[in-house]
Amino acid sequence: MPTRGLAVTEWFALADLIARLELLVPPRSVVPRLAYEERLTLLAAPEKSGKSTLLRQAVAAMRTGGKFLGEEVRPAPAVWLALDEPLGDVTRGLYEAGARDGVTIAIERPEWDELETTIAACGAKVLVIDTLTEFLAGLVESQNDARQVQPVLANLRAILAGTGCAGVLLHHTTRGGDRYAGSFQFGAGVDVVIEMTPTDVIPNRRRCRVRARVEATDFEIDYDGERYDLASGELPLGLRIPRAIEVHPGASTNCVRRMVVGKHATIDAALRDLLLRGAIEDRPNVSGHAYYVKRPVAEAGGPRQPGVARGVGEGEVTPLPVSDDGPMGGVVGRDAGRAAAPLPYTGERGVVTSAEALSEEAQERLAIEEEAGSRWGTSPSRPPSPRGGASG
Repeated sequence: MPTRGLAVTEWFALADLIARLELLVPPRSVVPRLAYEERLTLLAAPEKSGKSTLLRQAVAAMRTGGKFLGEEVRPAPAVWLALDEPLGDVTRGLYEAGARDGVTIAIERPEWDELETTIAACGAKVLVIDTLTEFLAGLVESQNDARQVQPVLANLRAILAGTGCAGVLLHHTTRGGDRYAGSFQFGAGVDVVIEMTPTDVIPNRRRCRVRARVEATDFEIDYDGERYDLASGELPLGLRIPRAIEVHPGASTNCVRRMVVGKHATIDAALRDLLLRGAIEDRPNVSGHAYYVKRPVAEAGGPRQPGVARGVGEGEVTPLPVSDDGPMGGVVGRDAGRAAAPLPYTGERGVVTSAEALSEEAQERLAIEEEAGSRWGTSPSRPPSPRGGASG
């Protein structure tokens, strides 16, 4: 009979896990399109095709708080294992990309404990391993053996989970350039696989095919000799949703789903993430949820707000100048006895908008609706609820 082990397995109740809101939101992007908090990315490309250059640009953007591939990057430190290039090359590359400090570099593979301690001590938010082949040297006998590769990737994932860091493994593609080299366990053991290949049509364009457990799409980037810029690719939900809400303040959950293309479950998870980060707020009314955009005024990385999960947006926020009124003319927090001003609304979407944003046609329609208020059995300032009732 098998001997029972002494280790005790930790079990979780689903109800307890659901109560932990941070588990209901997708991992945050640390480097747009490339790296995600506590997740491991495999970026594979042919040799000398620019993958190290791309990551140096990304890390430099993290140090300066600038933009990378058209998206804002939050300032954060980084750890870089430069295992296949001279120290001078990686130093010049990061300097030319704009980085001046905040990057801890090693040219030899550290022990597991040392790697985790260094990431934690630096407060690094991204770990770059350049390259995976050099990192595996001495750890595995064959990169094609899944049983040897799996423990290495498992150790890396555990370190990322323990430190809140994102990891990017730079790797090579096969000779044909159609997929990453080595064992299929490389793809199975990471969270994001990006295969970057040159295109034959446009010089210096790279096509990036993405497969991931997180919200990610294929994209293309162009290299102008100094930096990469986004050539094509859909913006992530974390940017599309606030932009949609900013255009339609007070949008319900169903309205957001209609405005933003994607699976409902994915959109709902992104909404929860944006709420936790303080990027949007929910001012419920009698019809259900009503979302509004909040614009941060403090730099990221300030004191953590009570009750906010690690890595979730910090700092004070200032609401955009949008109406507090929902479709029925009142929300929580309105002064007692204060009359609600007449508010236009779009009956088709159930979205309250500002009077200034109305077209002449919409204003004329509103005037007609106000004249017909007696037929509705309501006052002109209280139009009937949009079709469909609650849309939470």
